[in-house]
Amino acid sequence: MLLVIPLWASAQPQIAARADSLAKGSKDTLAIADALSANWKHEKAISILAASGRDDAPTLWRLARSRIDMGENLSGKPALELFERAQKEAEKAVLLDPNDADAQQTLAIVLGRVALFKGVFSSVGLVKRIYPAALRAIALNDSMPRSYYIIGRLHQELTVKPAFALKLLGLGWASEDSISWYYDKALKINPDLIQTRVGYAEYLIKSKKDPAKAKKLLDEAISLPAKDEQDLKAKEEAKGLKEK
Repeated sequence: MLLVIPLWASAQPQIAARADSLAKGSKDTLAIADALSANWKHEKAISILAASGRDDAPTLWRLARSRIDMGENLSGKPALELFERAQKEAEKAVLLDPNDADAQQTLAIVLGRVALFKGVFSSVGLVKRIYPAALRAIALNDSMPRSYYIIGRLHQELTVKPAFALKLLGLGWASEDSISWYYDKALKINPDLIQTRVGYAEYLIKSKKDPAKAKKLLDEAISLPAKDEQDLKAKEEAKGLKEK
């Protein structure tokens, strides 16, 4: 493990004020980082986490999360450098605490980002690690919609190749039949996922399986308020898919 909305824009100053207030009045570094991350203040979150001097799993996966979020807004070498640094932090977080579901999910996300950057079929070694990391996150906490989305997207990306080719690559577990199940599960847990809706709709359109459901997913993606910076890009993509 993949875009300004008036509703989000009107809410953002209030969130920013709460984040700044928390940063000034709280001694809980992790809570401060979460508030800053939710307000898209990734560099500030990294600065606070790094200044804490902590090297535990909860700190490391949050550092990785903020670097991933920053990298998603960049391209080329600067983006890859952030993703690769985040990969090391997520790997260490999982090593320190294999039972931290968020650490496992963050590792799955960053491995997906690096694999997409380098090319999924040029990074088979990375791809083979995404699936178990996301599954472990779900096994530890079944309310992890992003992990379900990651697995659904992984099946979608891989099944562009025929089954025999995937088997030769050691990716024979990838199945087109699994795509809808994982996307539906992610949306059942969290109905507000814009990027999941757009990825799902894209699959339904390309496969010509259910155009009516694809249109419904796109309409919902466009109408939902953005909660993630990448939601903005996904909403624009949804509009483009609808026009086509």
